[in-house]
Amino acid sequence: MRSRQDRAGYVETNTPDMMDKSLWETSGHWDKFSDMMFRTEAKDDKIYAIKPMNCPGAVEIFGYSVDEAIGQPLHELIVPSTYLNDFEEGFSAFQQTGEGPLIGETAEMIAKGKNNRSFPVEISIDAVQIKDQWHSIGIIRDISERKLAEEMQKDNDNEYRELLEQFQLVLDAVPGKLILFNNEHAVLWTNHEFDEAFPDYAKEDDTHCHQLFHQTDQLETCAQCPISKAIHTATTTNGEITMPDGMQHQVKAVPIFDEYSNVKQVLAICNQE
Repeated sequence: MRSRQDRAGYVETNTPDMMDKSLWETSGHWDKFSDMMFRTEAKDDKIYAIKPMNCPGAVEIFGYSVDEAIGQPLHELIVPSTYLNDFEEGFSAFQQTGEGPLIGETAEMIAKGKNNRSFPVEISIDAVQIKDQWHSIGIIRDISERKLAEEMQKDNDNEYRELLEQFQLVLDAVPGKLILFNNEHAVLWTNHEFDEAFPDYAKEDDTHCHQLFHQTDQLETCAQCPISKAIHTATTTNGEITMPDGMQHQVKAVPIFDEYSNVKQVLAICNQE
């Protein structure tokens, strides 16, 4: 779901559970944990508070029980010993100025849980001043699964590149000039035989088939073009095209589909008559 939101342009915003005191009283948190809850007063004299360490999310992430966590130095609980001195020095400076390299930022780092378990987290920290004292509010997310997925994606990408290199060798062995287009008629790839036949042809990211075949910068939609037919009809199409050498070539245009059965690309196989 998150990847779909990213593709659609949505930005995910995370906020702590800061709510009106009356809601915490209703839930029972205020009677049991009010001494442990960070609170602030608004201009309307209402009191707002953030859910404390008893939050099941924090317990699940770090593995400490409420009794083990409350009252303990936070950095010693969640910061690996390798980074502890740096964190404590940074926090001392923050207490004086309300500033720090992570304030107002979102960063990835390694955290420590119970039994010295290390795992990657994403953390957002902000500063708030109450009665002339600087306090920090942090939002932490365990990103172990995301990092594992990224590593798996890297492995898949490496395997894909290896397969692509092997596939390239296979395609180079196929007789004929091969050209791969996207569904907007842009040239994506050409095989070795095409490159040898037209060494002066420079494939740019925005090169379209009309520039390749018709040597013009103006888009000319040709009703007889097998590539256009393959894109619009989603069927393999045969036809003739004049290549940059001025020779007529028989072309077979084969559509390649995406997961929604839409034409994503077209592979053109060209052989001189």
